[in-house]
Amino acid sequence: MTLTPSDAELVDMAYERISALEEPLYKIRDLAIAITAMAAEVHSPLSGAVGTVGQLIVDTAEEVEEVRGEIFHALHPRRHEPGFGDGEAEEATGDVAGGNSLET
Repeated sequence: MTLTPSDAELVDMAYERISALEEPLYKIRDLAIAITAMAAEVHSPLSGAVGTVGQLIVDTAEEVEEVRGEIFHALHPRRHEPGFGDGEAEEATGDVAGGNSLET
């Protein structure tokens, strides 16, 4: 499949946007972890509910990051290079999507 210049520009723009989502997802995850930890320390009738909400946010952020990582790799400029996507090529250059795994 040959991309026209406008198609290539669209892919580049989508790649940049999907890459830009990584940091906000980490922030969401970190805030949710903090909420969950605080809920565990506060002795209140609402602690369990607040902790559950925090964990749901963490779980959802991880699900979104998984999809974001798949899109990131599908749009990556080096996606057609031999070995790309097997982890070895990315590790050699430090170009790894989701380098800060959202898994806790």
